[in-house]
Amino acid sequence: MDLLLSDVHLRGLDDPNQELLVELLAAEDWARVFVLGDLFHFWWGHDGQVSAQFVPVLAALHARVRGGAEVHFIPGNHDFAVGEGLEKLGIQVSVELELDLAGYATLLAHGDEADRSLGYRSAATLLRSTPFAMLMRVLGATRGAKLGAKLAADHQGGGNERVAEAQMLWADTRLGPSCELVICGHSHSPGLHKRGQGSLLNLGDLAHSKSCAVVDKQGIWPCSVRGGRPVPVGPHLPARGLRP
Repeated sequence: MDLLLSDVHLRGLDDPNQELLVELLAAEDWARVFVLGDLFHFWWGHDGQVSAQFVPVLAALHARVRGGAEVHFIPGNHDFAVGEGLEKLGIQVSVELELDLAGYATLLAHGDEADRSLGYRSAATLLRSTPFAMLMRVLGATRGAKLGAKLAADHQGGGNERVAEAQMLWADTRLGPSCELVICGHSHSPGLHKRGQGSLLNLGDLAHSKSCAVVDKQGIWPCSVRGGRPVPVGPHLPARGLRP
């Protein structure tokens, strides 16, 4: 079985979502785990350092790797500067990922690529600029984390419908003969949507909606996390061999 999740927005050791994610990672003998960005509310890699604030979840991910699972991380807009810290734990980092899921040619991405609004693109360009990277190096890990926490917008829950609509249009540009399914997060708007040339699955967010997805021999299942375990909700995509 595979586990897909995004947008946990972990803030530290006192964040209850860290314990929830540790339980979820231990809930099944996952063959593959895919984290589609914004695992952390703010993360900036400093020379491969790993923040003590996130040791429980990083240890749980590393335990999955040591147990033989593949663990993949696609950086989000809150943790794009992940550095080498995760890779040192055996976690595979990719900007986006193309693979087969339940017989579907699938694209995995964080999903912020769809937001072309002037405000968002301007902020993203600034934060990913060389001057900002130089500032973070000067500040170092501790002071840099404090600045990042101030810059990261405080999200109170609920999806961004404007971004969700933009993601559907963006997915339409990626779907086609070589891509039947796009899976992303970012908008915090969970849902499975049939599109003209395929489907879009938004994972929502583990931070507030407690949503994720599971892939097994029967297909791809949008899930809600209850008691530390994924529970299927709503319609699913049947595995290719099981489609009528």
